[in-house]
This record gives sequence, C-alpha cells and structure tokens, in this order.
Amino acid sequence: MQPLILYNAVLQGFVYNVFLLMFRVFIAAQITGVSKMIDTMATKKKQKQGVNNSDSSLEDQKPSSWASRAELAGNIHRNDIENVLPFIMIAIPYVIVSTMSYNSTTDPQYSLWNAIVGNILMASFTLSRMVYFFMYWFNLQPWRTLVWFWGLLSTVSLGIYTIICMYVL
Repeated sequence: MQPLILYNAVLQGFVYNVFLLMFRVFIAAQITGVSKMIDTMATKKKQKQGVNNSDSSLEDQKPSSWASRAELAGNIHRNDIENVLPFIMIAIPYVIVSTMSYNSTTDPQYSLWNAIVGNILMASFTLSRMVYFFMYWFNLQPWRTLVWFWGLLSTVSLGIYTIICMYVL
C-alpha cells in the first residue's frame, strides 16, 4: 500500500475541501459571535435609555434584529457541524481506499478516473455547503432545502463510490 503522501491527487482534494469547509465553519462562528456582541451592546443601550425614560413601551421590549441574526448564524453554525462531520467520516475511508488503488493491478487510468470522480464529489459537497450558507442567511426556503439535499446526495454518492472502489481493486 502506498503511504498517504501529499502528491496523491485524492488526498490533495480531500485536504483542500476540508480546509474550505472548516474555514466556512469558522466564518459562521465569527458571524455568530459578532452578532451576539452587537445584540448585547444594543440591549445595554436600550436598558440605559430605559432608565432615563421610565416610560417603556412594547417596542423597547422587542428583540433587536441582531438578536435574530445571531440566532440565525448560530443555527447555520450548528447545521454545518451536523453535516460536515458525517461528510468527513465518509471521505476519510474513500481517501484510504483510493490510495490503495494506486498499487492495484488494474489499469493506471483507473487511478486517474478514481481521483477525478472522488474530487468532483468532494467539491460538490463543499460547494453545496457554501451555497447553503447564503440560502439560509437570506431565508430562501425552497432553495435551501434543495441545496441541503444536494449536499446529502454528494455525501451518499461518495459513500457508494467508496464501496464500489473497494470491490474494483
């Protein structure tokens, strides 16, 4: 079995896609933190104004738009964790199986085909998660569900392709 080396096309694609996914998760976490910080500052400002104006109306008690954005960003972040981890757990066996295929007795073109299909499936999932962020953030509901299904289909396809690769070796 060939060791997992960085000039392996499948491993390079895996590392690249996982880096992009983790960067996206990090960005969602930062947006959540900034939104919560802005909401906290707005709440404190309203409370300070409420002390000066003992007349508080119902509008002052409404949550700020930043509170709803902070909750939305938190939901996106949790959703990413719930979807990225299963993808990584399916992609790691694929990387191992595809690395073994380089030393197989099959045609060398199989290794190239294996790398192309696997990288397309991994990139498809990564792209679906990038698009999903915007669909969720702007509340484009029917499209958000379709994009989520696209990511699920990419993950399931990668799992099936891993099983196929195991038997083609």
